[in-house]
Amino acid sequence: MATLKAMTHADLTDLLGKAMLDADLRAKLASEPATTLESLGFEPNKSSVQFFQLLQKNGFDHAASQVTTTKTHDPIKLAGDM
Repeated sequence: MATLKAMTHADLTDLLGKAMLDADLRAKLASEPATTLESLGFEPNKSSVQFFQLLQKNGFDHAASQVTTTKTHDPIKLAGDM
């Protein structure tokens, strides 16, 4: 099995852009974030899974507005976690 990549802010931005255009990808990210991220080659860490769960709970636009950059190794943080 290939090594999964830690998602960077650039990766997240790219994935969000693809999800905006692809309803199937958007639905998969919302309903099965860990599995979908793994299938795309990304390590499904706690922050990334929580972020994509917001797609289902609060809608895509709200979740996308929660993207922030941090100085830690994990560029995906929920605004409420900071």
